[in-house]
Amino acid sequence: MSEEGEMMGNGKSKAELDRLVKMTVEQINDGAVTLDKVLATIAPQPVEEAAPATLPVPREITQEEEQALVKVSEVFGKVTPTERRKLTSEEISKLIEEKETLDTLKKMADSRLDEGVKVAIHNHLDVEAEEQGLTKDARRNANGHYIIGGEARGTANAPKRFTREVRNPKPSINAARLQELVDHDTWLAITRPERVLDENKLMLALRKNPELILKMAEATEIGKPVVSINLRKA
Repeated sequence: MSEEGEMMGNGKSKAELDRLVKMTVEQINDGAVTLDKVLATIAPQPVEEAAPATLPVPREITQEEEQALVKVSEVFGKVTPTERRKLTSEEISKLIEEKETLDTLKKMADSRLDEGVKVAIHNHLDVEAEEQGLTKDARRNANGHYIIGGEARGTANAPKRFTREVRNPKPSINAARLQELVDHDTWLAITRPERVLDENKLMLALRKNPELILKMAEATEIGKPVVSINLRKA
């Protein structure tokens, strides 16, 4: 395999990494490089997550949940002593019934937000993005939703709106992996006494030995984008 095509552990070719070494030397000499910039340059390309075979739709409300919704008005707050006293057996039974109903509703509320409301908004924004031609090269998350920001507004006078927000974590170095890749003296030189990576020491070591970037490239990882549905002021 040619040098241009020879792939290294982080998915970049040897030729690409050689160019990175040269560029790093130039940037260090110009005083224009930071560790964040270095990691952003050498980070591996994100791996496309396979979309599920069936895209999600909002979960339906179960019969138990429907019953709890009806029952809550019958049991909520029915036992509220106005003084410090013992409870009757009937009151304790009512509190047991109230707690069971509220437990069901609490689980239902959490599930409804995650598997109902948020899925419905994700799907709305996904279809809207498709209609606008924004999804040709768009990535999807593990749930099959596009990693694309957007907003969903209600009526003109609605005080709030839904937003889909995307946060891309910065690349980071896997310290344990880097320790495996460098020699002992280098490891001591780039860490604090408690053997924690030190950004300043790492940059100094990189200045002295730009080829250290090849080891850093193999130890650099990227986090998965975080896609969240939020309620914001309109």
